[in-house]
Amino acid sequence: MSSSITLAFLKIQGGTAFFQGFIDKITGKYRHVEIIFTEKEGNFYACSINKITPVYYTKRTFGAPGWEYVRISGLSTEDVAKMDNFCFTESKKSCIFDEAGMFRSASPLPRTARERSWFCSELVGAALQEGGLLKDLNPSAMTPEAIYNNIYKTVPPCNITKITTPLFSSEFVREKNISIL
Repeated sequence: MSSSITLAFLKIQGGTAFFQGFIDKITGKYRHVEIIFTEKEGNFYACSINKITPVYYTKRTFGAPGWEYVRISGLSTEDVAKMDNFCFTESKKSCIFDEAGMFRSASPLPRTARERSWFCSELVGAALQEGGLLKDLNPSAMTPEAIYNNIYKTVPPCNITKITTPLFSSEFVREKNISIL
């Protein structure tokens, strides 16, 4: 049986402060990434981390401006379950945001992945690896843009759907108060 996940990428939008502009240079075209799972009830659960919120795995809807979505299909149910379980487990550990690791991700000396702290693309990259994707990459060296580009390099094109219109809903609703960077 075939299953899918969706990756949500928050695009860089103009008018950022100096520090945020510096971060944007590191992360590339995208500021943030989340992995989204669809449950049997039709609910969507997103997993990621940011400076304010520890690793989260929460029911939510999407649709706010600035997001771009990439659905990856043709995955085994088992591989999606591995990714889902990884995200759920990490959300229970209260792992914190690793700002230094995020800065090192774009350097020639990224750290090796740790499980006490994460930055968004490192966490999502590690989750993807649990499901057999991006296996040859170091999650600690991944930026949101690197994940986006490597998905297009490594997943068969017939299994990728880029979604540019709002996904799931016309409103951005959060079960928890989650702020992006």
